[in-house]
Amino acid sequence: MPEKIQRRWPIDMDSMILAGILVAILAFMGFALGDSFFNIRNISSMVSQIPEFAFLAMGMGVAMITGGIDLSNVAAMNLSGIVLALCLTSSRLAGGVGIWGAILIGAVSALLVGVACGVFNGLSISRFGIPPIIATLGSMLFFSGLGVGITNGEGITGLPEQFTRLINMTIVELPPPFLFMLAVFVVMSILAPRLTTGKTLYMYGSSRVAALFTGLRIGKSLALGYALSGLFAAVSALILVGRTNSIKVGYGDTYQLQAILVVVLGGVNPDGGKGKFGNILVAVLILQILQNAFTLFMFTPYAKKLIWGGMLLAFMVVRTLLEKWSDRRKIRARMAQMAEGA
Repeated sequence: MPEKIQRRWPIDMDSMILAGILVAILAFMGFALGDSFFNIRNISSMVSQIPEFAFLAMGMGVAMITGGIDLSNVAAMNLSGIVLALCLTSSRLAGGVGIWGAILIGAVSALLVGVACGVFNGLSISRFGIPPIIATLGSMLFFSGLGVGITNGEGITGLPEQFTRLINMTIVELPPPFLFMLAVFVVMSILAPRLTTGKTLYMYGSSRVAALFTGLRIGKSLALGYALSGLFAAVSALILVGRTNSIKVGYGDTYQLQAILVVVLGGVNPDGGKGKFGNILVAVLILQILQNAFTLFMFTPYAKKLIWGGMLLAFMVVRTLLEKWSDRRKIRARMAQMAEGA
């Protein structure tokens, strides 16, 4: 490819690898499972399950781009879902403002709880200097304990039919949460690298010392970044509660490892400073297809955890080897240029 074309349309190796993996997995599914996989019922089931996990992965991506991590996003999702369910099942609230008023109040309250959880993490990290893994591990336990205290460890069921119908309705054969998820991924892909806050988070993840000397408001940007992660967790709660018609502390515990796996698979550098949300979406699709295949192959939950953990380790090893190979090529190229100049 001519150099001029390469500069105009730079090749994104992560995107090419992800596209290749997606095509290969789809081809294998067609060969191994045929109509058992490629049928309307199965595809509809996958589409309905993707959004709640995709928003968690998006929030994890925001945190990891800063060089941090958010281990509390599932706990924040459950806490937000509990607040939502309490509002929806409150006969006093429904009697005062009507069922749709209760749904609106419950949804707004859940979103505010998610944002509050994210701001709590962001301030713990930016203002008090607590390492992200410790800060979010502590908040994960705190949010989970708060949820258990509110519900006494019991699930909340019997939500209004109007809310579940709203979440599970379809537009052109697709559920609204899925369409909303696609729209949010597009917005994040476009705006995250361009807005000042997004640039600050990328810069901070790439080089914290350099970012501190730029004069940018690092603390505010970190708080906003983790607040966004909490907001996405709350959106996941809305979708999860509507899909399952219930909520309980411990829902979606397996999402934690899978979210980290998806973000790493999507090309986000665990050290921060690099990552595209479009690639995270492709990685989400890959993981959902594999999850569906494991169910069709009747893998046990223990086997699934073993596979997810092994995949995460394998991706990290491959990424490290590729980065070392890339660094060696750059060094050789520079040495060759110096030799020519001499």
